[in-house]
Amino acid sequence: MAPERWDNVCFSNESKIEIGYNSCQVWVFRTVAEKYNLDCAVPTFKGNRVSLMFWSCFAGVNLGPLFIFGKGGISSMDYIQVLTDGLLPFLETLNGVNNTCDSDTIQVATVGNYIFQQDNAPIHTSAVTRAFFHQYHITVMDWPAMSPDLNPIENLWPIMKDKFYKKWKELGSNKPSQSAQAVEVYKEILQEVWKEGLNGVLKNLVRGMPKRIAEVIANKDGHCHW
Repeated sequence: MAPERWDNVCFSNESKIEIGYNSCQVWVFRTVAEKYNLDCAVPTFKGNRVSLMFWSCFAGVNLGPLFIFGKGGISSMDYIQVLTDGLLPFLETLNGVNNTCDSDTIQVATVGNYIFQQDNAPIHTSAVTRAFFHQYHITVMDWPAMSPDLNPIENLWPIMKDKFYKKWKELGSNKPSQSAQAVEVYKEILQEVWKEGLNGVLKNLVRGMPKRIAEVIANKDGHCHW
């Protein structure tokens, strides 16, 4: 695929964040005598853990919407709802369509030249999901099973989680809360960090796709440094 054609690929995926967990590796430098000092220990929250799953996408330098789910996994129908509420309007925006139809008007998504990328998770490849793509004439990129570091959206998740962790620390709480009010705050922070400064790295990720593919091929389907 020509380098410029990667601008027309809409990359997507789900991920999960553990509230209060620093996704970056933490190094602690201490003496032997400081081994059990609180300042030299990284806390864990096994008894009060809060995790949130989310989905998003991006194409070229355009960041898609972020959808956040509650506890547990999502079904094919949940995924289709996300595609309906998130992917279709995003494609309309990419194609410059000003959708002003009322709720009683039949709307047809304008896919244009965009190709949709997803991995081979069961909810992505189920019969009802395939029917959805067929209904809206969405071309889905063939994706290898157990692909080695090919999806550039995976590079966005650590950045996002690191930004979230810093803002969570600013709340002044030592432990995550499972209350409905706290979870809503966490969701608001996730939405905030998703829109905050991530656009700047998209161009480099897309422009790096040819090198990423070439490196994986050279490594005989092994991992690359991306």
